[in-house]
Amino acid sequence: MNNYPFNLERGTGNVTVTLKKNEGFPPIPYELQNLYSSEIWANRIQAASQLCRRWSRPTVERLYFVLIIILQFALPSVITNLILVQAYANRDRDRGRDGDIPPDKIFEFRAISMAIFFGVFILFWTPLITWKLMGKRRVRALESEWLVLDRATHAGGYIPRWSITKPGIFSSTAALRVSLPSVPVYITSFHPNAPLPPYVNPPGTGPAQYGYTYPPDEKTALPVPERV
Repeated sequence: MNNYPFNLERGTGNVTVTLKKNEGFPPIPYELQNLYSSEIWANRIQAASQLCRRWSRPTVERLYFVLIIILQFALPSVITNLILVQAYANRDRDRGRDGDIPPDKIFEFRAISMAIFFGVFILFWTPLITWKLMGKRRVRALESEWLVLDRATHAGGYIPRWSITKPGIFSSTAALRVSLPSVPVYITSFHPNAPLPPYVNPPGTGPAQYGYTYPPDEKTALPVPERV
């Protein structure tokens, strides 16, 4: 992949714009100049950048993710230990001073631990997943809006595909990718495979000949020198 200024990268059949804050807009690729104006190109880049910033908070998401991981494993263990301590404190009442905790109580404690584990998962993971899904939905809505507009504007012609990549939890990079139409390549006269001009005779198909050869009629017309 080739790198260009203004965070513009060219791939095979597409161009990717890295959306960074306080960066200038890259120039519109020459393949898209017949389809979009520079104003439309800049407006779509700006709209994608604003949407990614609105629905992405990398620092907050990372802190929240770490907090969920800690609570996911620490909270069930702490609560289960508290229940076990209370159960051992009340074992005299259940089985006598030297008795153990009944098996049905052990199963009950394990069930409570699993319930706390899944409860923490639903309680704390649901807001993060919902937040990411809402941002993804808004991205898809913007892409669909551009697609409908392009179909109405470029009916019967090539319609580029615009796709937005939002930052993840551990990634703060957003990108806008646009597919490019195939543009015919024109060969200049300086290219090795360029066709010869019409005033240049094509090479012969016979074997190579060295020196100057006379035509048959021209050779017979020459006078034969007399031998002295």
